[in-house]
Amino acid sequence: MLNSIRLKCLAAAAAISLCPSLAWASPPSNWSGERLVAADLNETIQVNDERIKFQTKGPTDTQEVKLVWQAGGSSGWHHHPGMVLVQVVSGLVDVTRVVNGQCKTVQYGVGSPNGSTFTEGDSMHVGTSVGGAVAYATAIIADGAQGRLDDNPPSCATNFGVRQPK
Repeated sequence: MLNSIRLKCLAAAAAISLCPSLAWASPPSNWSGERLVAADLNETIQVNDERIKFQTKGPTDTQEVKLVWQAGGSSGWHHHPGMVLVQVVSGLVDVTRVVNGQCKTVQYGVGSPNGSTFTEGDSMHVGTSVGGAVAYATAIIADGAQGRLDDNPPSCATNFGVRQPK
């Protein structure tokens, strides 16, 4: 009987240790994403015009999503199974990406020296906003995939939070 209880406890502990994302995923806060349109792109596309290149290698899904950061909002760490083109229409968004194991933050928005448009994809990132922001994201993702996959915060994100106003 005692051995049976010990085995069950060990099995439960092993199961928990194999699922760290349940405990560590970084959910959004003061942030929302509203899908406005979702559609199928069933043709293979290859465009290379005017210094712009775009290609798919099979069926994909497309989505248009309205992103809203309230003041102090965070999208949570995540990535996408494809590419996303984000246009910030009001406010400023700090996008932090993991680059060579380091967290690097770039600010985007109307009037930002970095522009108001950025792209994301399969690399882990988080968007935050001190004063709030609105953006529209056009996603071209793997056929049948979720548009967003939540991630555990990276090791470089220790003590990471929303940038404080200067």
